[in-house]
Amino acid sequence: MSVAMVISIGRDTILTLVMMGAPMLAVGALIGIVMSMIQTVTQLKDQSLTTIPKILGVLVVTVIATPFLIKTIVGFTNRVFLLAINLGSPL
Repeated sequence: MSVAMVISIGRDTILTLVMMGAPMLAVGALIGIVMSMIQTVTQLKDQSLTTIPKILGVLVVTVIATPFLIKTIVGFTNRVFLLAINLGSPL
């Protein structure tokens, strides 16, 4: 196994993690910004006003994105297993 192959596997792993986490992080950040603006306008400073909508938003996005998440992790797993098979074959 060469250094380039290890770097390639690491890059693929990080890219897969970012692709899987990005939808939930984006929705959580967007809801946080909107709720902060609402709190600023109404001058309410209660933590539950931002926490509960974030939890619900991330839950909804996770349910909606589940097929994409499964497809992404299955593709990554297949790539890793194919690489392991190719490494184990004789030259």
